[in-house]
Amino acid sequence: MAKEAVNIKGTRQGLVILFDADRDFEAIKAGLQYKMESSGGFFSGAKCALYGSRELVPAEINELETICRNYGLIPDPDVQWPPAPGKPGKKIEAVPPPKPPCRGTRLCWSSVPCVPARFFPTRVI
Repeated sequence: MAKEAVNIKGTRQGLVILFDADRDFEAIKAGLQYKMESSGGFFSGAKCALYGSRELVPAEINELETICRNYGLIPDPDVQWPPAPGKPGKKIEAVPPPKPPCRGTRLCWSSVPCVPARFFPTRVI
């Protein structure tokens, strides 16, 4: 399986655009253009940063950032890769099931308030 010239990763700070250092600049540029076109505006408004193990000259960086800007991305040097450790997420715990009703409790229909009257039938267990 061939490695893609450009990969896009999401972090808490924004998007990281990773490029393959083994590819020439034209392949990287075409790969970025393809990813942006196929996203259909999904990335619009997101902050982004370019990362790769190959050094790019300022003119190449400007070209890639221009492609990003054309599709609504905002180049931002504060987006880090690898992602900086952030706040740990909250642990999601299961909600315990409700207790069964006690003897003598009125059970009402779910769509009607529990008011004892002949228009709002209830059931006593």
